[in-house]
Amino acid sequence: NLDIYFRYAPNSTLWNASSNTQRIIKNISKEKLISISLLSLKNSLLYFLKKNNLNISLHLVGDNSNSKFDRHLLEVINNKFFKVFFHKCKIDGNRGSYLECCDQAINAQDLIFFVEDDYLFELECIEEMLITFSRVSSLLNKDIILCPSDYSFYYDSSYLTSLLIGKEYKWRNVGETLLTVLFSKEIFDKYNNLFRLVGTQANDPFEKPLHEIYKNINCLAPIGSLSHHISRHVPTAHNEDWLKLWDNVSNDYNKLTLTSNYS
Repeated sequence: NLDIYFRYAPNSTLWNASSNTQRIIKNISKEKLISISLLSLKNSLLYFLKKNNLNISLHLVGDNSNSKFDRHLLEVINNKFFKVFFHKCKIDGNRGSYLECCDQAINAQDLIFFVEDDYLFELECIEEMLITFSRVSSLLNKDIILCPSDYSFYYDSSYLTSLLIGKEYKWRNVGETLLTVLFSKEIFDKYNNLFRLVGTQANDPFEKPLHEIYKNINCLAPIGSLSHHISRHVPTAHNEDWLKLWDNVSNDYNKLTLTSNYS
């Protein structure tokens, strides 16, 4: 089983930003950014499910959302191949939505994927991650954690790392991530206190308690991003053509909205 927890906040701008114009995609609304990001995740899931059988549940965790936008997301994600569930946050804000994911993940059975609302997914992302998780965890004979993004800040750190072969990508050990990561329910249960500390206390950086977990559990990131963080800066460490991917998914989204009542 794979449980994905996609937390989204349509009424917030980029953290600590004065306006949406600071994002790398200029003048985009947060609602459209969320919708396109979610559509790219859907595309990656369906690409994997064409050739593989897996029980997948997508949990949409809304932070201060509204019923009209939620219905629109349901139109975007509509399919017959995986299940979709909505959850409302009990506490508003970034910490609250993260803690809601932790609360819901208690009911997961096997693999857990925490996803933030501003990541653009390559078509092969889910397939590469799941096959890599199976292959590398078997090779190491222990569970691992995977991050789908090759962040530029990885190249500002001196890691004692090693290279491992996944499905098609090379992966390396890293000591830090943001909050879009895949891990097992066993790891989540064992380190539940550290997972929850991300949301229950002020940390610098925000994700610092996760980095403590990575001192004991191998956390791997691909060389070349499988998911691009659409934030302030060019989202990839290398020169992947993320903008072409953005344009392709945006075009698909625009076609979808032509038949929708949402505007």
